[in-house]
Amino acid sequence: MKPYFLLFFSLSLCTAFSQGHDFPFGQTSYRELEMKIYDNDSNAVAVILNELGEGYIEDDNDYNLIFEYHVRIKILKQEGVKFADIEIPLHKQEGRAETIRSIKASSFTIDNGTMKETRLDSKNIFSENPGKYWDVKKFAIPNVREGSVIEYQYKLESPFKFNFRSWEFQNDIPKIRSEYWATIPANYNYNITLRGMQQLEKHENELIKQCFYQGKADCVRHQFVMTNIPAFKEEEYMTAKSNFLSAINFELAEFRSFDGKVIKYTKEWKDVELDLRREEKFGQQLRKGKDIVDDHVELAMSG
Repeated sequence: MKPYFLLFFSLSLCTAFSQGHDFPFGQTSYRELEMKIYDNDSNAVAVILNELGEGYIEDDNDYNLIFEYHVRIKILKQEGVKFADIEIPLHKQEGRAETIRSIKASSFTIDNGTMKETRLDSKNIFSENPGKYWDVKKFAIPNVREGSVIEYQYKLESPFKFNFRSWEFQNDIPKIRSEYWATIPANYNYNITLRGMQQLEKHENELIKQCFYQGKADCVRHQFVMTNIPAFKEEEYMTAKSNFLSAINFELAEFRSFDGKVIKYTKEWKDVELDLRREEKFGQQLRKGKDIVDDHVELAMSG
């Protein structure tokens, strides 16, 4: 069996949904707090009860990419307390940087039969600069112990709008439900791929009329859902872990500006070969071995 596979989705449209997200912050239940073990994985130190993300391009002067994230996690064992230590990586490059607009986090416990919420104080949110291209927002959700339920959400703004946010359905701990919404303006054409062994329970699309650039463009809104997702287990043959996690990826194929200009980003094998031939150093070598290159390109294009 292959370690992973790809599924390609077209941008077919329907009006299958229009309702908002039914995942309000802070509404954990006594049933979740009293949970002692996750039946599908008795060894799990924690389990993600619900996880929701949404990516969209904000319709304002900057047209930045917005990513919103919300998760609720049950801590089943003492070893799972580490999942209350949160790090949010922020990309930066050439004078531009991702920023966090808002963060909200709480822990929930039962004390003397009563549910108690302990909220994160904004003074305990810290920033670090580990490298040239990355910053990190860090915080620890307070009052977390075995049996707690933790919850946090944040909103991230990115100027790197061509790098639409991917979504990992799989993690080191199991998930009961993971859901991602992506709203993409019609002038951005992405190849959307599902990677990994897990299957989507739902993938639906909705056409939203006049949603972008002062009503001049429509959007496609995608909903992706997985449920009962097992924890990811690394095996000896695996290289990079990220290559095997079940995830949705977005690769920009082309962008159509409102003045009619088309910019292509995803290249076919024949385009790659042509670019290499135009490069002086590469071209000299490739022309010498033209027959070999043509054979490989023909083989790759044939599947």
